[in-house]
Amino acid sequence: MKVYGKGSVAFYIATANLVFFGASHLIFAQEPPPPPPAASPAQTSSNKSEYNPRIPIYQRVKPEWAFEFDFSMRPLGGANTMPGVNPGKLKTFKLSFEYQPQFILEQKYGIIGIGASMGFYPLLPTADGVTKNFLAIRSLGGQARYQLRFFREQPLVPYAGYRMDYWNYGLMNKSGGSFLVKGPFFGGMILLNFIDQDSASEFYVNYEICRSYIIAEYQMMSWSHRGEFSEKTLTAGLRFEL
Repeated sequence: MKVYGKGSVAFYIATANLVFFGASHLIFAQEPPPPPPAASPAQTSSNKSEYNPRIPIYQRVKPEWAFEFDFSMRPLGGANTMPGVNPGKLKTFKLSFEYQPQFILEQKYGIIGIGASMGFYPLLPTADGVTKNFLAIRSLGGQARYQLRFFREQPLVPYAGYRMDYWNYGLMNKSGGSFLVKGPFFGGMILLNFIDQDSASEFYVNYEICRSYIIAEYQMMSWSHRGEFSEKTLTAGLRFEL
């Protein structure tokens, strides 16, 4: 059996201490790895296009929802389809909602929207003795729309679609009824964002609305009620997408 002297033992202890403290210094002096980079806005939300810090966020958002307010001076053209109702006095106040799914065409080759609408048709100026109230003539319906929108901040967006509205009315002369109005429509939307980008950015921050439009629309409608009718009319309104 080999016996080490005191000098050898001291040498081995000193060598072990040197190795231990040297390794400890290397381990604990090493800087921790940097944290992973934060996800960009384009990665945290599926409805945003590729991130670019030079492009305002409201311009990168791909809207999934839209709502629209429409007005028309002659919603049924000149057709006298309801007894005692002057078609020239009939007006339209209409509200529409649309869903614009991103998985269809990925919104790269135009935008498809499917939605519902409700409308009210008061007689203006008021015709006493014809309708009971503002809601005496109303409609519920739906529409499908395709927007020819292909690039960011496109100032003019043409569109086309098809609409079906179920009208219902009740008059003071105790007449009433319902009928289905249907047909294609065509129109154009003027983007308001490019007029004032600062206001558009604030609008998005406050209300999450990324696109605002003025719209004009041409409708070709047909229905059957007290005769067969086919009329054309114009509507105008505002549209907001978020």
